[in-house]
Amino acid sequence: MRQRKQINELRDGHLRVRKYLNEFFTVYDTHKANQTVMIESDILKRVEELKQTVTEKEIADYYIGMEHILKAIFFLIRWSNAVLNGNAEAEQLLAASKANAKMFLSFSTHLDLTRPSLSGFTALSKEIELVSNVDKITPLVRKMGSIAFPVFYTAKQERSDNILNIPDETKENEIVEPPIVISVLFYIDQELWANPQALKKDHQYIIKGTLKFNRWPENYDKLILTYASTTNDEWFVLSLPEITQPLNSEVNIEGNIIFKYAQANFEAPVSIKLLAQFASATLKPMYPQLIGYDELKVKIADLSSFPYLTGYDKLNQKALDIAIQIQNQVFGLANEEMNNFMVLFSAILNYQGYCAQYAEYKNSDSVSENDFRDKLIRYLAARNITSISKEAHVAGGRVEINYNGIIAELKIEDSITDRDKIIEKYKKQPIAYSTATGSQLSILCILDVQRKLLPPGLTPNNVFLIKPEFHGFESTPVERESRLAVIIIDANMPDPSKY
Repeated sequence: MRQRKQINELRDGHLRVRKYLNEFFTVYDTHKANQTVMIESDILKRVEELKQTVTEKEIADYYIGMEHILKAIFFLIRWSNAVLNGNAEAEQLLAASKANAKMFLSFSTHLDLTRPSLSGFTALSKEIELVSNVDKITPLVRKMGSIAFPVFYTAKQERSDNILNIPDETKENEIVEPPIVISVLFYIDQELWANPQALKKDHQYIIKGTLKFNRWPENYDKLILTYASTTNDEWFVLSLPEITQPLNSEVNIEGNIIFKYAQANFEAPVSIKLLAQFASATLKPMYPQLIGYDELKVKIADLSSFPYLTGYDKLNQKALDIAIQIQNQVFGLANEEMNNFMVLFSAILNYQGYCAQYAEYKNSDSVSENDFRDKLIRYLAARNITSISKEAHVAGGRVEINYNGIIAELKIEDSITDRDKIIEKYKKQPIAYSTATGSQLSILCILDVQRKLLPPGLTPNNVFLIKPEFHGFESTPVERESRLAVIIIDANMPDPSKY
């Protein structure tokens, strides 16, 4: 029985390490650095326990090598965090990471490198030795999480007290079934759940998921997904279907989620912990382990708690929509930068609404960029938007407006009407400026002075959020995403009776 207990401990230790790699490494981003390093001591302790449990020296050496590669990864994450926060210890952390990678390469020479996991660790160690930029960290950490390492069922055996050497069914030829593990991914609006995901109050969202099973237990009819939450269950409704046994190891599901109440602006995200249960008419329920998206975090937004109002109802809704999109798409964004962006963005939206309401540029076809800029700055200043730098020099050029690091570039368009073509014509300049200032968010405001043959559309129709493209990353994702907000203001309209 002692051996069985050790085998179970060995299995559970492997499962815990694998769970850590799935939950933290496979979905790693730089904004999760602090959260990820918190598991370092526990995961290294688990690997040490595995090393002490096995009998064969080769397998124990495998875990020693694994310790080195894990330490290299964690030092790399700490280095990335230190660089981004300007900490003086960054250089030593990178050196420690590379030293552990080098130790693995040296130590692994007597191991069986035909093992796929050791081959993966070796390739990863060589990449770590060459690291010099923090933008390489995320793919390396995720690569570590994708390496599947073996489960060794070889626990230490104690001296037998069975002097007659009679076979004991509890000690020999024991078949230990692997635990049931279900990998879960969830999507909303065709994108992976952001965790935390920003959602609107009183809006029903379709939530889609992909579940992958390592096995389905015999004589069980269905899988039921339930949940526990950090908030009152009356706050929201989450509906997920029951799952009958699929034909293969993967199944897609679709459900709904709706939140009835909004949160305060700075309130912590709501956490929904998913629970799984296999049900049978004749057997007791069985509870598999969920990995991946086993916990859903949500921020619920609503105009009643939205601090960046524009003074116009439909533009308020547009500003909220843009804010939610940014929160769900741009990871690692500092709260201060988001606040500065939304202050300037909502103020320019207010100016857009004002121009539409009072026909500020009616019958105006010769407005200069200087006049446009000066009038907008005076308007912003009258609404207590101070700390604006006018025509500051950035990246060898002069930006129109710089508000606490957020760039707003202004343009006059007199020949193109198509919105996509106008945006394509001007979008690169503000992105170049924001890159130079280290900002992930920027604004492009365009005054369309073409003579209007048709009435202008609603102001929210002239507000866009653009994902920029960057040199060297045309076909690969960047580690830190950026977004450009575009606001087009219609000018040079005739009197309404003249259309």
